[in-house]
Formats: sequence, C-alpha cells, structure tokens
Amino acid sequence: MATSRHFFLNLRRDVTDAFTRDALAPHGYLVPPQRVGPTLRSLAGDVSQRGYETLVDNGNFAVLGRVRKRHAIAAGEISNAVRALEERLGRSARRRDIPTGLRAQLKALVSEATASVAELVPTAGDQLARQLTLTPSRLIGVEDIVPACLLALDIEPRLGGSDRSSLRRRNTAVARGASAACSTLPRELRRQYFPVASANSFNTAHDAGRIFASHGHRRIAMGFGAYMADSNYVDHFRVGRSTTTLKRRIPNRYLRTVLVARGFWEGYVSELGKPPLAFHFLGLGAPIMLPLVSLVAWGTPELTFDATSPVKDATRGGTLYVSKPAYLKVRTRKVALKLVTTDREWDCPCPYCQDFIRRHPFQYREARRVWQTIGREAVVAADLTEGGPLFGLMPLLSEPRGGYLRKAVNFTRTGHNHWAMFEVLRELDGAGARKTQARRHVAEVVESYRRVTSPVFSFALDVAFSVATGAL
Repeated sequence: MATSRHFFLNLRRDVTDAFTRDALAPHGYLVPPQRVGPTLRSLAGDVSQRGYETLVDNGNFAVLGRVRKRHAIAAGEISNAVRALEERLGRSARRRDIPTGLRAQLKALVSEATASVAELVPTAGDQLARQLTLTPSRLIGVEDIVPACLLALDIEPRLGGSDRSSLRRRNTAVARGASAACSTLPRELRRQYFPVASANSFNTAHDAGRIFASHGHRRIAMGFGAYMADSNYVDHFRVGRSTTTLKRRIPNRYLRTVLVARGFWEGYVSELGKPPLAFHFLGLGAPIMLPLVSLVAWGTPELTFDATSPVKDATRGGTLYVSKPAYLKVRTRKVALKLVTTDREWDCPCPYCQDFIRRHPFQYREARRVWQTIGREAVVAADLTEGGPLFGLMPLLSEPRGGYLRKAVNFTRTGHNHWAMFEVLRELDGAGARKTQARRHVAEVVESYRRVTSPVFSFALDVAFSVATGAL
C-alpha cells in the first residue's frame, strides 16, 4: 500500500498567500488554538473553504512552554549538576549514580512541574470546544503532557522522570478519554481524531502502541518536539530486556526519536496485527529525521508532520535547510563564507529564492573582492548586519533591522525551509513503493549526511539507521 506523506504548515498569514499556495501546494495547515481570535478564525475558515485540511492542535504546546519557563531556573541547576557528574564519570549517569541531595531536588521538581500542568491545562471539554470553533477537518485529541514537560525540563526517566509504569497508566487514561471524546464529536470528525500518545524510550513507546491499539485508535499523534530539543548525550539504550552500550556518547535527540517511533509501531502491530491508519508527528521538523521515521512507520497509509522550526530557524537563527549534498541545516554565515571564498553561487531552485534573487541579486564579484581585503577566516554576524561589509552584497544572507527588506528576507527564508521539507518528502515518495527501495534511499540519505558532518553526528546517524532497520 502506498504511503501518503505530508508536512502541515503552521497557520500564519504569510503561509496562506497565493505565492506559497503555488510554490508548495500544501496539503493542509496546523491550527494553533491558543491564539484564537478573529484573524486566526478568518484564516482557518479561508483555507478550509479552499479545500485544505485543517488540523487543529490541542494547545498543549503553549502550556509546555509555560511550564518550562516557570521551572527553568531549578531545571537548569539540576541539568548542570548532572552534566558535571557525567563529566566526572566519563559516561551517562544512571539513577544509582545520583547523589541523595540531587535526587531530592529531582523529585521536588517532578512534583512541582506536575502540579503546574494540572493548574495550566484546561479541561478536555474546554479544549475541544475551542478547537471546534476553528473549522477543523482533523483534531489533535486528548493528551497528558506531564511526560513531555519533564523531558523539556531535562528530567530523564533514568534520573527520576516518568517511568514505565507511570507512562502505562497515563497512556491508558488518554486512550480511554479519547474514546469518550470521540463519542461527542460530529460524525465527520470521529474518524479524524488523533489522540496523543506519550513515551520516552523504546519500551514505553512499545507499551503505548499496544495500549492505543487495544482501545481501537487507528489514528494517533505523538509529540516529537521535546525529543528533538534534547541537548543531552547518551551512551546506552534498551530494547525489550536487552541493553546496548555504545562506544561513545551520542546526541540523544536522534536516538530517542527513532527508538520511540520503532517502539510504538512494533507495539501497535503486536497488539492489532497491523499498523495504524494514520500518524501525526507533532513538532518533527529536522529534515534528516523524516526519512528515518518514515522507514520505521512503513505500512501506515498516511504520515503527517508539522514543526515551527523551519520558521524559527529562518527568522531567528539565520539557518537554511538544504538537501544537497545532504539533508542539512546550514548557518547563513557559513553559506556566505563559502560564496566569498569559492566560485560557488547560491543556486537554490526553490521559487522563493529564485524570486528574491531576481529582485535582490547577489553581487558575487564585489563580495569576493571585499572579502579579500578583510582577510579573516570566518564570516561573523557583524559582516552581514546593516553597516557590515557584506550586508548589501548578499541580501538573502543579510540581517536587516526592519522594514521591507527584513520582511522579504524572513518570507523567503521561511518559504525556502518549508520547500526543503517538502522536497525531502517528495524524494522519499520518488524512491519507490517497496520498502526495500525506501530503505535503499534512506541509507543513501544517511550516508550523504555522515560524509559531511562531524564524527559524533556521523556515528549518531549510523546508530539511528541501525535502530530504524532493526539491526540494533
């Protein structure tokens, strides 16, 4: 069965214009209910009338951010203490390594964060009523965000976060609540309701898969944003009763994302004998990860994704997504350095870049001449800000303070990053309809990434691919 894969744009005015509709041909939009107002309702109604899917979120992402902000100081102190401990140990810390005092701090933070969630999350009924005002064709359903909040606060399960038994209880409660909520929905939405599973490891995801399958839920979502925001490194993981110890610590975000996806699908299939009909990856916007989780999720007819990272990277981080020579995120300063020290040009074929460069062309010859007079080894932020030597010569890579050019740069970079995400899925679709073809394509994508990244990230992607294919 062919798989349909789509990236949902987060609904904003600058992604509903005619240029974007033509450039991307989006399948649908994720609608954030925490910003309900006349403008958002109007936008949601407009895209719905135009025939686009409108997937209305449950608003819990905003609550997660408030919980993280409320407890950031205490969480930061604990994270620093754990990292210092791991430096002394020369490995990832286990629960038994945590000193008594630090263990008490962890326990207190878990309790306080859990209480904050209870205070800030509206009732399921209030959430649903708000969602239904936004012309939904699909709904992100009930969710227990305590596990995601603990991960966002850097409270790992191995150190005192959500353990396997507590996650089983939470997922069971969500699955039951979703069944009850579905019974109150209009008929056309009952089959487009995506309750949100929680997990923090292969085993907890395996449990979640079995729980949601046993309750008959065929469309499910899961938040992957907390996994990808994880800055920790880890040197071991468990699959079932087996523990794999790695030769070095690797970024946990790559490993956990693939472990959780694989665990959920294996658990779901073990219970129901077939995969879910549809799955939405909330907050998964790293280009390199989409092929990996798509391989794990093989057999599910529809996979959808959303993330704000393409927008934030474009407008705040000065980061552009590329697919050649690999699925990378590159800083604009590094792009500028490449362009002034070689004969390369920014030749992106996306409609956004093509339109912007036609109106604001690069002045390559002058930029290279200027750079030769500077004589530095790296382009710094000041070179591309107003008054900097490269500012007017490389407009797409520049950082205007405001005005028309700032808006044009933001629009172009955001559109380019979204176009790159769509390109990743197009290439995956074009790889072939058989799993062997998809696996060969993903192997090539991973190998391309490994050739141009650092040794630690190369090893991390090698491990992630081995987990995705069941080799580990």
